[in-house]
Amino acid sequence: YDPSSPIAAPPGCSNHGLGYAVDLGGGVQAFGTPQYEWLKQNAETYGWTHPDFAEPDGRVPEPWHWESVLARADS
Repeated sequence: YDPSSPIAAPPGCSNHGLGYAVDLGGGVQAFGTPQYEWLKQNAETYGWTHPDFAEPDGRVPEPWHWESVLARADS
C-alpha cells in the first residue's frame, strides 16, 4: 500500500478486499475488445457493473475493474 497514491484505498477500505469488486483479465482488461464489449452488455445479468469512474472518460479509466451490483445497493 502506498499512502501517497491518489487511487489506492487505505487498508481495510478497498471494495476489492470487501468482496465488492474484481479486476479481470482474459481480454476484458482492454477497452474495445470483444470480451470487454460482451461483459459491458451482459454484466448486469450476472450481478456486475462497470462503475462510471472506470469508464474510458472516467477519472480512473480501468476496463478490468468490475463491481458487484451489491456494492451500489450498499452505497
